[in-house]
Amino acid sequence: MNKTTSPTLPKIFSNILSDMAFMFVAEPDETAPAAKFTLKTRIGYSGPKSGTLELRCGGRFAAALAANLLGVEPNDSAADQGRLDALKELMNVVCGNFVTELYGADDLFELTIPEVTPVLPDEPDEPDADAEIHRFVAEDVLIELSHKTN
Repeated sequence: MNKTTSPTLPKIFSNILSDMAFMFVAEPDETAPAAKFTLKTRIGYSGPKSGTLELRCGGRFAAALAANLLGVEPNDSAADQGRLDALKELMNVVCGNFVTELYGADDLFELTIPEVTPVLPDEPDEPDADAEIHRFVAEDVLIELSHKTN
């Protein structure tokens, strides 16, 4: 299957985020200030095709995601402790659904273990120039999801 990912990835991400965590995404406002991303979560896939998905966000989004997944308040210590695992789980589900939707269910794909790392101060504000980039607002903060095929 050779589809463009442009409408596929945002739709899958939006649906999974709302179904899993009761969080809803919107298009970012053009006048919004640039976001300060502090975390990035990366997962790869390989098989007949290979690529990488990366989510860049701030700690506030990660804590809200964890809180919603755990059923606690965002300021609860469990939300803070679970935020990295919540990001990993989100990206695992997004990547699995994305690969199936994009390439079909007949081919076998392997997913890497999602990794969360800090965004370093000297990193560029934009992901790889070859990546397809989607920006969303969720929980009143900007998040960025990118896809790059290898």
